Amino acid sequence: MTFSTRTPAPRKTRAGFTLIELLVVISIIALLIGILLPALGAARQTARTAGCLSNIRQMAIATYSFAADHNQYIQSTTSDLAYDKNNPPSIIARYNERFPSNSPGADGDPNRIKDWASAIVPYMGGSQGSTFEDDDVSDAFQCPADPALDDDDNPRTSPPDDPGYRIVNNVKPGLDQAYEISYAPNTDISALVIGGVGKWWSGSPNIEPPNQKGDADLPAQGNLDAVKGASETMLYADAGTFAEGGSNPIALSDVLVYTASEYIGNGGGTLKDIRESTNNIARKLPMSFNDGDRHRDAINVAFADGHAASVTEGGFGDVKLTPHEKPDVD
Repeated sequence: MTFSTRTPAPRKTRAGFTLIELLVVISIIALLIGILLPALGAARQTARTAGCLSNIRQMAIATYSFAADHNQYIQSTTSDLAYDKNNPPSIIARYNERFPSNSPGADGDPNRIKDWASAIVPYMGGSQGSTFEDDDVSDAFQCPADPALDDDDNPRTSPPDDPGYRIVNNVKPGLDQAYEISYAPNTDISALVIGGVGKWWSGSPNIEPPNQKGDADLPAQGNLDAVKGASETMLYADAGTFAEGGSNPIALSDVLVYTASEYIGNGGGTLKDIRESTNNIARKLPMSFNDGDRHRDAINVAFADGHAASVTEGGFGDVKLTPHEKPDVD
């Protein structure tokens, strides 16, 4: 019998992917990235908007807690330049908080009242002597979608290369300083009446929100019980403008406040009137037409009844600033 001694041929092994196969795989990965990135960006934007809404809701709750301890009054947004600090208006003496004399906010002045943001810090987990800049609460006053907070090389801010905005009253080390804060109060609610007119500082313009007839009227002086239609009246809202310096250290165009006072001619006293105006208050709106869009042409608003909501431009006519009845206009 004869047996074969022939050795079987070696099995061929595959060296790897061909160029065409690699190109196909790369194309699929690129396609998936193109599909997923916008979705991830949208999810990140939604998360930032939710974080901002949480901030402003927390501010509203803290303000309501402050009011509950102060006979329904909130902290004034009128600068102490508007009155004699040694003989302040009775509302300041009775319902506003001062910085403890040994705190940084006092800046050595025992009569220095707190700015509106620092006044609610104790109701947000901070101490009585804390300011809104303290690390334990500062994030609550900064919108996660505020691009200016990451802008470390903007020559218009003060001091240079420091992002921030101005807020009006009694902030150490001075009124010409910019601060990292992303929200503004409605000063038509919180400004004081000095000498028979609403004041946010010693000069003009006066704070004169329209009444139901559309005539100039007085601010609510911080009294939440005096606000008509609280559920539709702004208390705080997204805002932002860079401090630009100039001869007036608290020029209205540089300060984070909202007011309907300059828009009485428009008749409505609402956010819509501000949006449709060309005056400097419109510059506070952090939206695409101001090169500062945070929330896809919406802003987050806290209302005088304590609730908060994201409001698109189409809903601006339903958000009023005047603490009086909404003006009857055509």
